[in-house]
Amino acid sequence: MMKTLLRLTVLSLLAVASSFAGSIFNVAIDTSTIAGTTGSIYFSLFGFGDSQAATAVVSGFTPTAPLGSVVIEQNVAGSLETALTLSYPGGFSDASQLRQISFGDLFQFTVALSTTPGEALSFVVGIFDDEGFDLLPGNTEGPLISLDYPGEGSDWNPNLNAQEGVVSISEVPEPGALGLAGLGLLAVGVIRLRR
Repeated sequence: MMKTLLRLTVLSLLAVASSFAGSIFNVAIDTSTIAGTTGSIYFSLFGFGDSQAATAVVSGFTPTAPLGSVVIEQNVAGSLETALTLSYPGGFSDASQLRQISFGDLFQFTVALSTTPGEALSFVVGIFDDEGFDLLPGNTEGPLISLDYPGEGSDWNPNLNAQEGVVSISEVPEPGALGLAGLGLLAVGVIRLRR
C-alpha cells in the first residue's frame, strides 16, 4: 500500500512539473517611451528548411491605442481584435502579419503555440517605425521577442532583445496538464482517506 501511495505521489509531482512546460505565454510590452507615435507591430511564425507545420494564436490583444490597417499578411486568419491565427505550412515559408498602429503605454496579449515534434521553429514580434526601424530602446538586432522551438523533445523558449523591463513574458500552464495534475492530487487524497 505504501509503495502504491509513493508511486502516485511521484506521478502527481511529475504531472505538476510538466504542466509548467506549456506552450502558452502571456506577453506585455511597455511602449510608454514611444506613446503617441505611429508605426507597425509585426508577428511571424516560421521554420527552417524541412520544418513541420505549426500554429500560433494571438488573443486578448489589449492596446491602449487604436489599430490601423493591415500592411502585409500571409497564412493568417482572424484579427488582433478577436484572435489572430498564424498557420505556418512548413518548409521555406512563413505566416505573418504587419499591422499599422498608434502606440499607447502598454500592449498585452496571449500567444498559444502548437506543433508536432520535429525541426526548429520561431515565433517573433517586432515593433517598427513607419520606415521599418526598431522603435524601442535597446532593440538593436533581431526581433523584439522571439519564442523559439529548438527541435524535437524541447519546449518553446522565450528570448528577449530589449532593455530590461520593456518586455515581460510568462508561461501559462496548459489546461490539460493542470487537469492531469489535479486528478493525480485527488487520487493521492482519496487513497490517503481510505487508510
